[in-house]
Amino acid sequence: FLLLATTCSFLIVPSLACSNVLITGSAATDGNTMIGDNDDTAKRFGGVTHFAAGEWPVGSTRAIYDFETAVYSGEIDQPAKTLNVMGGANELGVVIAESTFGGLAELAGGEGKLLDYGSLITTTLQRATSARHAISTIEELTNKYGYSSSGESFSITDGSEVWHMDLVGRGQWGLGALFVAMRVPDGYISAHANQARITQ
Repeated sequence: FLLLATTCSFLIVPSLACSNVLITGSAATDGNTMIGDNDDTAKRFGGVTHFAAGEWPVGSTRAIYDFETAVYSGEIDQPAKTLNVMGGANELGVVIAESTFGGLAELAGGEGKLLDYGSLITTTLQRATSARHAISTIEELTNKYGYSSSGESFSITDGSEVWHMDLVGRGQWGLGALFVAMRVPDGYISAHANQARITQ
């Protein structure tokens, strides 16, 4: 009975994993690019965030709250215009999904880092007009406000191109992030699940 109870308790422990599938247009029967995202954390089941589009006067700021804990992190500058964002997509069809790989503990967090992976995705989607623009926006935001999470893999599409991006912070060694990004060649499908994907 003890062995059975131990085995059952092991089997019902929830998994805290995310899996992404990236599909280019030529690999899909209908020609559409797609990103499939599965988050095995039940606490986010059914939750969808919405940030309405807006125009902002010079000097406007936006409060940042940690995606996991909802703890206030600080303020970042608003651009002159932000896009409408629903969940992991914006009004122009830019979509970002993620899967955590962790990485070296020394490169996670650090003093004065405002953007965790979730708030980084949202603030990027409020600004990005394409997949390539999303990658450069992630770089700009982390350089200015820091990255507070551990290593993440991002899946990014704009309906035309599909990109994979692996990113880690700089820990106590300054703001910004270390990253690599690679476009998934048209006609291909890629996937990642809790492990850095780009090896070269």
